[in-house]
Amino acid sequence: MATLRIHPLDNVLVALDTLQKGTRLQGAVITKSRIPGKHKVASHGLAPGDAVTMYGIRIGRATGHIPAGGLVTTRNVTHDAEPYVVRPRSYSWKAPDTTPWTGRQFYGYHRSDGQVGTANHWLVLPLVFCENRNVNALKEAFVHELGYSVSTPYRRQVTSLIEEFRSGATPDMLREQSTAAQAE
Repeated sequence: MATLRIHPLDNVLVALDTLQKGTRLQGAVITKSRIPGKHKVASHGLAPGDAVTMYGIRIGRATGHIPAGGLVTTRNVTHDAEPYVVRPRSYSWKAPDTTPWTGRQFYGYHRSDGQVGTANHWLVLPLVFCENRNVNALKEAFVHELGYSVSTPYRRQVTSLIEEFRSGATPDMLREQSTAAQAE
């Protein structure tokens, strides 16, 4: 599979890898040019003003003709996202029967109220290359704020310099301290 349609209503596909001109995609769509990995390609022709749909909602409008199999970029689409609306759903959850596992152990922990829990693992799939930076920023924020980050000597040194500066140390005093630390 060379592309991914995220939602059945989408009129763009995400290239999972770089696609060469003439690559046959879903249906009878053939790429009109080289499509870089994680970029979008039109699944059918779009006229100027047509809605560009991804995730099942409008994300923009075509500013010019985009043929089926054509690269979708910020040069031929203008931002015009639908407002996000939380649609209430009726949902009811019934706990599964856990009697087959009575007396068994698992990798988890006991809560103070007698219940048990497991670690949460999030799976994030950035579908466009520009989101990798945002995903890494979120990861760093969670890791640091939850106390899982490993403190490197450089981080400790910067933290120490900041604390001393806030306590009244002058830039010259900090420079002398930094030079002395490097000499050690």
